[in-house]
Amino acid sequence: MKVLVISSVKTHPTDLGSSKFIVEYCNLIRSLGHDVYFLHIVCYAVNKGNIMRIERDRQETAKIWGDHYYEYKESLFSFIRRRLLLVYRKHFCKSYLHCDDKYYIGLASYVQRIVRKDHIDACLVNYFWLTKVFLHLDIRKKGIITHDAYSFYRQRNPNIMTDLNLRPEEEAKALQRCDYVFAMQDKEATLFNYLAPKSIILKSYCSSKIHIQPQVGNHHLLFFSSEWQPNILGLQWFLHDVFPHVRDRFPDCKLVIGGSICTELKWLNEKPGIELLGYVGDPADFYRLGDVVINPTFSGAGLKIKTIEAISFGKVVVSHPHSVEGIFCKDKAPVLVAEDPEEWVGHFEKCWHDNSFIGNMKDMDRAYLQEMNQFILSQYQEFLSECK
Repeated sequence: MKVLVISSVKTHPTDLGSSKFIVEYCNLIRSLGHDVYFLHIVCYAVNKGNIMRIERDRQETAKIWGDHYYEYKESLFSFIRRRLLLVYRKHFCKSYLHCDDKYYIGLASYVQRIVRKDHIDACLVNYFWLTKVFLHLDIRKKGIITHDAYSFYRQRNPNIMTDLNLRPEEEAKALQRCDYVFAMQDKEATLFNYLAPKSIILKSYCSSKIHIQPQVGNHHLLFFSSEWQPNILGLQWFLHDVFPHVRDRFPDCKLVIGGSICTELKWLNEKPGIELLGYVGDPADFYRLGDVVINPTFSGAGLKIKTIEAISFGKVVVSHPHSVEGIFCKDKAPVLVAEDPEEWVGHFEKCWHDNSFIGNMKDMDRAYLQEMNQFILSQYQEFLSECK
């Protein structure tokens, strides 16, 4: 059957966690025998840098999807409306959005034309602000990939500057438009059961292909990330509180950082033991550089995609406790959890003093991913069960 996925986040390049997540679940739906189309909402931009970035992403996404790609270009009027509403909510509504404030004017009519032309059977929207399209859409299956829970988001994540902040009644309004709601983790699934009691709540996590890579045997620590604020804060903490102790114990240790986060870390270029790689086209190339991956992010919500990605490449993951919250079967996850500097250093010693330890962790990574992927598959099978 035919499934239309709608997103204002591009799928390629997969340098964002959200982009990788969308690609993975689209691949999973295809593996179930369904035909997947992608509607890319190209947001209006005025900044030259943003215009160039958006155009690059648009071209690469369109190239990958081919004749299954559609795009909807936001109008200047829609852009101005969204910006004015953000200003209004900030000054008169204590920065609480209404769920439709970020909606793109005219989108529903365009989606209706796609549905009629390609005889679409099911539709998945990404993020709450796109659910308004379902008010104008007669289709067999309507679902939302939530990516996160946004009720009282700023109160729960005071270190994150974002306009994605709702009161519960607004999040409920968005979710109740959907027959199926995909939560990113267990806690969010519990919340959504209360906010949308008549919808079917499923758990999407993030399926990930198993990648086989050989053991490297060096003392490199890898961190692959976007410039999302919680990632920057977590890395800054690691550099200040942990990394000096690691270098004292292992003078040849090198912290290798990849991804768009490097644009915010230029001040590290001259620091000893740190290498900034910047943009990496293929994550596999980055993960070949070492055996141990760190995830020191201690704030933010949603799914800890980078934790799962590192596991998929057979790496030993050393993580702050926050970055394993909500992952599939947390107690069974092959992740070394550390909070204080001594714990971090202790885990690195374990990895680099016992030659068999990393090999054993690779085996655990594969077994964990196989079980997780099978569970995720069952969730999408339930969503599409009546569409066969």
